[in-house]
Amino acid sequence: MTNVVWGTAFFVSKAAAITYYRPYHYEDVVEAVNRKLAEGEIHIGPPPLEPGESLVIIDQGTRYAIRESDKQSADRRQAEHDASRIASDNDDSRFGDY
Repeated sequence: MTNVVWGTAFFVSKAAAITYYRPYHYEDVVEAVNRKLAEGEIHIGPPPLEPGESLVIIDQGTRYAIRESDKQSADRRQAEHDASRIASDNDDSRFGDY
């Protein structure tokens, strides 16, 4: 198994967020980043971690990612699988109107 690494909306600094979004061709990238910050779409600083997770910096040093341990990845996949089974078991729409 390999560790799972997933990106976050947490940036190392405001300048890093501006650098990250510059290629997106916003009319005013600083204004766009300020709006994203104000609306809580992005954050500055490291994200909270669960036990066994570690931080990785990605996207040319601009953004944080979280690396899960192999066990966490397997546990998460199992929990997602169980949740989807429960949801489909509780979905009476497959029986139509009765």
